[in-house]
Amino acid sequence: MSQVTVDIDNFTGPLTLLFKLLMQREIDVFSVRLTQIARQVVEAILSPDSPLDADDAGAYLVLCAGLLRLKSRRLLPEDRQPSADPAQEEIIDEEALAMEHLLEYQHYRGVAEILGQLAEEGALLYSRGMASTESFQAAPPLEHVSLMSLVAALDEALKTRVTPSMEVPTEEYTLSQAISHLHATLSQKRRLHILGIFPRGSSRLEIIVLFLGLLELIRLGEVLLIDEAGQIFIHAREDGQVA
Repeated sequence: MSQVTVDIDNFTGPLTLLFKLLMQREIDVFSVRLTQIARQVVEAILSPDSPLDADDAGAYLVLCAGLLRLKSRRLLPEDRQPSADPAQEEIIDEEALAMEHLLEYQHYRGVAEILGQLAEEGALLYSRGMASTESFQAAPPLEHVSLMSLVAALDEALKTRVTPSMEVPTEEYTLSQAISHLHATLSQKRRLHILGIFPRGSSRLEIIVLFLGLLELIRLGEVLLIDEAGQIFIHAREDGQVA
């Protein structure tokens, strides 16, 4: 997997290493600014020169969401039932969280070959509804949206839209399918809350691929993200038809 290197006040190196150090409490999660990390990761994904393929991008987005969840968990007061060994209970809980994210990476990377084939065959390109590269001269699509809010939206979708019992989808869900879903949804509503693109009862994989599809539409200039009173809304561009 291509590495994303982050450069923050007290750490410079691969994001995967930072996640490990935070999980092991070798770096205090409250000493890192997640906004800096999110900005660098999203910029790496959206960069035209990005070495990240689709599955790598998905893994790093989930990792950012995991960092946000980890920091939120450690902000909460300890109100658990007494146990024989509270310290051991906390270690087990943190290890379960780490394993959850590792499993998400494995599930997501299961579609890597399919996405690679689609990209090589041009199946990720759309003759209808695709904005030309000249559309980038318009306003930056993330200009009015906090990158941390964008990652938080992904985390919220993973927590509220996923069916708990659905660990692995019965069929692979590709980026091509996700973009088709987004096109159909945005053809009916030109303005939509970001959580509206994620159907309830989705698998984690489907949520991640849909999020990647949204990033692809941003990259192509088909949609704008606008923060309206703390809520992110997707606006379909009038000059980039959504088929």
